[in-house]
Amino acid sequence: MLNRFFVAVSLLVISNIIFSQQLLFNSGFEKGTRLAPISHGHADGDLEILGKDLSVSEPNDWIADIDENPLLGDIELQYQGGDSTMRFAKIIDDPGNESNRVLQFWTQYPNVRGKKTRIQANLFERRGQDMPGIYELYQSVQVFLPEEMNLLKNYPDKFGWLTIFEVWNNIQWVDDPYPFRITIGIGKATKGYGSLHFVMGAEDYEYGNAGKKRGYHQVWHQMNKEIEVPVGEWFTIEYYVKEGDGETGRFFMLMQKEGGEKKVICDIRNFTCNTRDPHPDGITLWNPIKLYTSKNLVDYMRENNAALEIWWDDLEIWKDKIPEINN
Repeated sequence: MLNRFFVAVSLLVISNIIFSQQLLFNSGFEKGTRLAPISHGHADGDLEILGKDLSVSEPNDWIADIDENPLLGDIELQYQGGDSTMRFAKIIDDPGNESNRVLQFWTQYPNVRGKKTRIQANLFERRGQDMPGIYELYQSVQVFLPEEMNLLKNYPDKFGWLTIFEVWNNIQWVDDPYPFRITIGIGKATKGYGSLHFVMGAEDYEYGNAGKKRGYHQVWHQMNKEIEVPVGEWFTIEYYVKEGDGETGRFFMLMQKEGGEKKVICDIRNFTCNTRDPHPDGITLWNPIKLYTSKNLVDYMRENNAALEIWWDDLEIWKDKIPEINN
């Protein structure tokens, strides 16, 4: 009888977890999806994503299921300057699979005032609207780094700034009192030749009050030096953010090559909101896909007759989904 009780309780817990999960959006950038200039973008050339990807089930409409979703806000592709000779985002046929379409980010010049390069999807709270936050955010997306990205292994110095995702839990550019961000990127831990690894970090923002230096201040940081970033093959990245403090907050990330096993990149139990925020109210802003780095890296690639480039596919955004590994 006791065993039956534990089985019943376990099934109830599993059932509650499954039914609390909510797929907010998914798309593989297939036919029906397109990019178009956006008139109210941050800079000339910024784009919006339109249409419906009929290769996947609902929610799959970039307007109805994102722009009109009270949890997600508006989405746009932002460059912050430059023109198409310096950087671009395009939906293209997958060079390795004619029946598949992918979103391509390509950059060969520092398009942001000559100092850095940026291509990113902004999924931001609508201006003037107080949106409810997401307390448990889960995202999955397929990633492909073309073979020429292997050149980064020969970059003469170590680096840690090549951002591919960013989650903001309040932002400083609207003077929110408690800005915070989690940055996920690619780095190299050695000078000279070295392998590429995933880098994760979190930072508070200080406005310079009470004698504290203005700017971002590290809360936690980690580079996984055991697992290399795949180049020249598709892999899936899944990450989970649970808003909380040093005891209740969690950032989890895994990577899976096509046909391979899922590998845990990190499972960090620490702040996922500003360390001074007395009443965290959920996530309303993040960059689900991003290519953002220094002038040095993009110049190095161009000098070697190459470009910084990432392809994206099969984006999924969930609310209240938790990791299937290492719960």
